Amino acid sequence: MIGPRRWMKRARRTGVAWGFCLTMVACAQVPRLNSLTPRWLQRGTTNTVTLKGENLAGFTEFLLSGAPGLAVTVVPAAAPTVTVVSDDDAVAVAADTNREVTVRVAVGPHAGLGARELRLASPLGVSNPEAVEVGSLPEVREVEPNNTLAEAQRVELPAVLNGVIDAPTEVDTFRFHVRKGEEYVFDVHANRFGSALDPSLRLLDAQGHELARGEDELGLDAFIAFAAPADQDCILQLRDFRFRGGPDFTYRLYAGALPYVDYFFPFGGRRGQTVAVAVRGRNLDGLKELNLGIAANAPLGLQEVRAHTPRGFTNARWLDVGAAPEFTETEPNDTAAQANTVGLPVSINGRIQADKDVDQFRFKVGPGETVVFEAYASVFGSPLIPLLTLTDAQGHVLQRNHEGAGRADARLEQTFAQAGDYVIAVSALLAGGGENYGYRLTARQPAPDFAAVCLVDTPRVHRGATAALRVEVRREGGFGGDVEIVPEALPAGVTCAPLVITPAFGGGTLMLSAAPQAALGHGRFRLRALGAMGGQRVARAVRPQAGDRRVKEAFVTVLEALPFQVEPLTLSATVAQSEGGAIAVEVTRQPGFTGEIRLALEGFSAGRDPITRSLETEPVTLKGVETRARLSFKARLDSELGTRPVWVRAESTVAGRAVSCVSRPVMFTADEFPFVLATSLPRVSVTAPAGGATSAANEAEFSVRAVRRGWFTDAITLALEGLPEGVTATATN
Repeated sequence: MIGPRRWMKRARRTGVAWGFCLTMVACAQVPRLNSLTPRWLQRGTTNTVTLKGENLAGFTEFLLSGAPGLAVTVVPAAAPTVTVVSDDDAVAVAADTNREVTVRVAVGPHAGLGARELRLASPLGVSNPEAVEVGSLPEVREVEPNNTLAEAQRVELPAVLNGVIDAPTEVDTFRFHVRKGEEYVFDVHANRFGSALDPSLRLLDAQGHELARGEDELGLDAFIAFAAPADQDCILQLRDFRFRGGPDFTYRLYAGALPYVDYFFPFGGRRGQTVAVAVRGRNLDGLKELNLGIAANAPLGLQEVRAHTPRGFTNARWLDVGAAPEFTETEPNDTAAQANTVGLPVSINGRIQADKDVDQFRFKVGPGETVVFEAYASVFGSPLIPLLTLTDAQGHVLQRNHEGAGRADARLEQTFAQAGDYVIAVSALLAGGGENYGYRLTARQPAPDFAAVCLVDTPRVHRGATAALRVEVRREGGFGGDVEIVPEALPAGVTCAPLVITPAFGGGTLMLSAAPQAALGHGRFRLRALGAMGGQRVARAVRPQAGDRRVKEAFVTVLEALPFQVEPLTLSATVAQSEGGAIAVEVTRQPGFTGEIRLALEGFSAGRDPITRSLETEPVTLKGVETRARLSFKARLDSELGTRPVWVRAESTVAGRAVSCVSRPVMFTADEFPFVLATSLPRVSVTAPAGGATSAANEAEFSVRAVRRGWFTDAITLALEGLPEGVTATATN
């Protein structure tokens, strides 16, 4: 390997400036975050947060996505507790800043509640995001040992107690003081955010006598409400219901005389209007109703809302913002004759008031109309498991279902062959009812629409080179138009040509390019998806994803130019299924670069499947000063038909670091194989007579049927392969 000084001299002689820059960052890699602790921070506080991951030592900047109000600074690494002595002090113990970084996060007193995304950026790229959550209550970490009454951890309420049941049979125990007349809430969040913990919660007095118990009040999570009869110490114990434990048995326990909303009704409203929401809960100081004004441009869907009371913020509840007219069910409506009449589309707010209550709604449709019914309950904290029943005007059941999709608890979709009146009914799958058994039922005709996602949130592109990004489009409601993906914001010097995704494909590849003089470093980028609906041009933001998880923002990093580039010499390739071909490419090497370059064909089949689902291909390696290659491929017999882009990825090692770029795309087309053969028998047997005698048993005949494509009229030559020794065959072509 060429050292930095020798490389700099060579760069001066040849005019190649990229070599020295690459050598200086040879040991660096893109930072990656694995964890962030603690994740929850109280507004108005300054916190020490530990970031763990890989390749963290080379980061140069923090990136925060979300509401403002947070400031992040680095905490210098602590001096090592163990030191060494060496000649001339030439050797010392170094902190492992590559795997762990400590930062100080200051949360402003008025910072918005909720999640932000924190990333680290280095000259080589931007890390994956880790979430930072801002809350209003003090955050307390459990301290071991706290498994017994004698070891109970003393805490001041209100607070959020954060811990983990990290071993089987472990019990976390907390001691605190309560005041007479106050109502205390103990709300465990575990299963709700994906923890393996099935919490069992006990409230004890100072002597260990049980005062209350909570299990499965909120799904699988535990909840206790307790009115203190006197000023006294109490003890809270939390364990797993089945006495399990492990590092993923985490929890957040909200504890104190907190303002708490048990439920509200209705669960949603129409944007641009005001909805009166009845509120029921604890420590609300007389609050019974809220008038919520929904902005005319409010995003559709679920919005997280909290009430800010004199005691502080309540727990969060979801409010559904809709565009359809709102309707509130009115009793009696238990029978088809009493059914409330509604128009379509509509959002219906209702409650199953008592056991065996049924809410029925009558509506009209035209011939051939399709209507989607979705009932929501659990997302709003309702214990109701809704059952939907669709009947015609005579009471004949057309559909019944209690299973949903996404956040919906129950869903029906029906195309009505005949115009007329129909009835949709909501009831409880299981026994139960009451004013908290609310639901929100939406009924809509599927409207054509589309959405787009970008599967890469931190692309990297070298100066003068190209990177490939996968973009996918989801169509719904019969939308069958093209979707054009265009850049909305890109760093200076970075460009991408628009990408048109047709209905035949679920996605496409966007080619991102950096100019030779593009500014080094990272910048935010955004894409827009354009389509036409009802004669109007409509735009949708392309949502970035990290894996399968949606993220708030995407970042592109521009890197130094590579000492090589790859370009296709073949502009397009067309083969039939089961046929082969080749794509010729040329690699441009900078003077003095003789490293091996590995070339491989890339692309996508349907969805996210790689192109190798349709093509058989092997990589090719260029050695020394070689600059041209042919990448051979063979289309599989069952390869997908149609045209799609493929490209060539060139990979090499420069100054000890693996680097790569991709070529411009080549349009590859797979045509249908011209014919298919079918035999009349699954098995053929012949017998060899003894002594050389002749017999009809030593011959067999079977037919082969050729199914030709309409355009194929050439002769088909048949040959039977794999015959045992001594057996011969003749065929009629």
